[in-house]
Amino acid sequence: MTYTLIAVVAAVVAEARSQLVSGYLPPRPCPQFCIQVYDPVCGSDGNTYSNDCTLAVAACDNPTLTKISDGECSAQQQPQCPQVCPLNFLPVCGSDGVTYPNQCSLDIASCNDPSITKQFDGPCDSTQGPECSEACPFNYLPVCGSDGTTYPNECALDVAICKNPSIYKAFDGTCE
Repeated sequence: MTYTLIAVVAAVVAEARSQLVSGYLPPRPCPQFCIQVYDPVCGSDGNTYSNDCTLAVAACDNPTLTKISDGECSAQQQPQCPQVCPLNFLPVCGSDGVTYPNQCSLDIASCNDPSITKQFDGPCDSTQGPECSEACPFNYLPVCGSDGTTYPNECALDVAICKNPSIYKAFDGTCE
């Protein structure tokens, strides 16, 4: 048992060392939580972020986003909209009804016109809305939707909201 444990530890250390030597490091995951400390930084999109962590979270959704400087963005630090995007085709639908070839292309349009936002992944199509996952657990914790329907759980309500954004959670429990 002891020899097996030593062998496993040695293998893990050897693998970690080989990755460091080869220059490969696994990608860093996006931060899930940031401390609430105000230490402002200016992003390349012209927005002031409360600290490096909140900028890193925003950069997870926008890989072209970088830190320009420490401190709040000044009036001279206007957003620098990227001009070049990768050629990968992963279409997204913008709020302007335009299908953009990928998130980067939408980000450029949004940088030039902040009213443009992402509606959903996939091409814009008058017959197609966002793709709503319908995979929900079978647990029964009923919630009442604003449409008067009792949903078996929050997940089922979320699917209904995805298909019809005017629906919202009225309250926990069954509808009367």
